[in-house]
Amino acid sequence: MTLIGLRGAILDGNHTGTTVTVRAGVQADLQNLVITHGSATLGGGIVSDGTLTLTRSAVQDNTAFRGGGILSSEVATLTLTRSAVQNNTATDGGGGIYNSGTATLDRTTVQNNNAPTGGGILNDSGSATLTGSRVLNNTATISGGGIFNFAGTVTLIRTTVSGNVPNQCTGVSGC
Repeated sequence: MTLIGLRGAILDGNHTGTTVTVRAGVQADLQNLVITHGSATLGGGIVSDGTLTLTRSAVQDNTAFRGGGILSSEVATLTLTRSAVQNNTATDGGGGIYNSGTATLDRTTVQNNNAPTGGGILNDSGSATLTGSRVLNNTATISGGGIFNFAGTVTLIRTTVSGNVPNQCTGVSGC
């Protein structure tokens, strides 16, 4: 499935659940969209159990217990290119992104997200690779303001991690 937004198309969850759900076995390609105002237990903006590619899009102003902006499960593949994950909140972990699968961020910004652990990104037994990306000004009340690697691997290539509180990263080598 491919969904291409024109002229600032907005997918608004109206605070009534997850805005976008990608089920297992589904391949979704979302382009030029703003995904906003989702509110759920898992994945306020997006919850994915499938293969999701997000290009030139923003996931913003969402809330959840886990994965305020995006929750990518252990069977999911998530690719973000030239996108932004910003101003999301989780009450448990992964304010911007909660990843348990395979996540690739290319020239993507994760900023101004909040959670107790992993204000920007919480990697939980998954694999995350950030290339040419920025993790900026995220906040965690416990640990990993920018990135919290609970288990799994996080690889940073030409990526800036800056202005996150507390710490820049927890459990990420070379960060």
